[in-house]
Amino acid sequence: MSFQTRLFLCLWALGSILTPALLMADTSPDNQYYLDRGNLFVKEGRPQTAIKFYREAIERNPYNVQARNNLGEIYAKTNLIDEAMEQFDKALEVQPNYVPALNNKSYLFIQKRMYNQAILFARKAISIDPESGSAHFNLGVAYLGLKRYTESVSELKKAIQGYRDAAPVYEKLGDVYQAQARDEEAIAYYRQALDVDSLDASARGKLGESYLTLGDEKKAVEQFKYSADLAPRNIGAQYRLAEHYEDVRDWDNAKRLYLIILSIDDQQAKAHKQLAMIYERDEKYGLALYHWQKYAEINPKDLDVAAHIKELRKPLLSKKQIDQLEAEKKMKDAETQQQATPAASLAMPAGNGNQPNPWDSNPSAAVPVPTSTVSVGVPAAQNEQPVGVAPIDTGASAPSNQTVNMSPVNAGASSASNQPVAVAPMDAGNNPAPAMAPAPADAAPAGLVAVGDAPTATPSQGNVPSLPK
Repeated sequence: MSFQTRLFLCLWALGSILTPALLMADTSPDNQYYLDRGNLFVKEGRPQTAIKFYREAIERNPYNVQARNNLGEIYAKTNLIDEAMEQFDKALEVQPNYVPALNNKSYLFIQKRMYNQAILFARKAISIDPESGSAHFNLGVAYLGLKRYTESVSELKKAIQGYRDAAPVYEKLGDVYQAQARDEEAIAYYRQALDVDSLDASARGKLGESYLTLGDEKKAVEQFKYSADLAPRNIGAQYRLAEHYEDVRDWDNAKRLYLIILSIDDQQAKAHKQLAMIYERDEKYGLALYHWQKYAEINPKDLDVAAHIKELRKPLLSKKQIDQLEAEKKMKDAETQQQATPAASLAMPAGNGNQPNPWDSNPSAAVPVPTSTVSVGVPAAQNEQPVGVAPIDTGASAPSNQTVNMSPVNAGASSASNQPVAVAPMDAGNNPAPAMAPAPADAAPAGLVAVGDAPTATPSQGNVPSLPK
């Protein structure tokens, strides 16, 4: 191979290697300008403006891994997990050993509780840069998620040396010991976190929890107050403080804190419930009813609360509204009872005269009808006798003074002595067979005999007006 050919091949290979590197390390004034402006707006706390400049930098140079990584970090902090993962993946496509992107992917997997994947990326970052504090921190947090406490402590202690801001590392070490119920050691690390950053509301709240576990309520409440003041939107700290005030029967402060919680998140069912009980205790039933109803909207399956709301509403209604509710309830109960009574429960299947009624515990007893008597075509002196629901006659003719039993009519049988007595007027003529009276248009189905007149339902006066909220 000639010298010129060898030179050409060398230059071609060198160019194929350097060209992507030059694109990745594009430091042209325009591209660097947009990247620097994006970083500046991040420091100023203006992430949305920073996003615009990072996107412009990527538009000008798609191989700019730093712009992609920084853009992904903003997405991750605003809980846009998928968008963040996309930027980190694209950065790693260009530069597979880019440690910041590897660490950030590990962090995202921790947020998704995919701890094994988080461990893989953290270990890869450590293999490239053993001094990476972020990689050791992520690895320690992933081990904590898997309850591998010894390995977690080891990695977190390594992270302290290379981590720029050690407060989160100390706090996480406190979490490891608190998870093992080693609260004295947890307190020591939470205090170290506060020595680095006294405004760490999260560490103060956790410190309060450990004090509370050890029975030092005074110090616990002190830390809860600090945490609530430093982070007013920290619902956990507000709840713990409110519960303390309830324990010491300081209802006003408890009420104030529950109202703060609801101002942050109106769907906090526990806060609505606690407020309802406090207002009810203070006999402010209108406010109590409002919060009970809000609680019931969030937890509609709590039937006890639904019943309590009905009872609570009664004193707030006028007598007329209460009467209307009672009338509607009676009418509804009557309709439900009629629908629930099966047709077969009031009649017995036709059969042998000696067959007992399976629904009657006392076959010889008759149930008299107090509201009316039925004439059966016998002399007047024998007419005034109650008619009851009873089993089929056992074969002997009923004496004139005996209760006549009601049973299913045997339409095709003659009036032999062993046939059941049918509930129907007897023909006054010489025909011994029972003459059936024509059924009215609204008669009950075959086998059903109405007992007395159905009660007349009281008409509803309309819906009860709802209380003003």
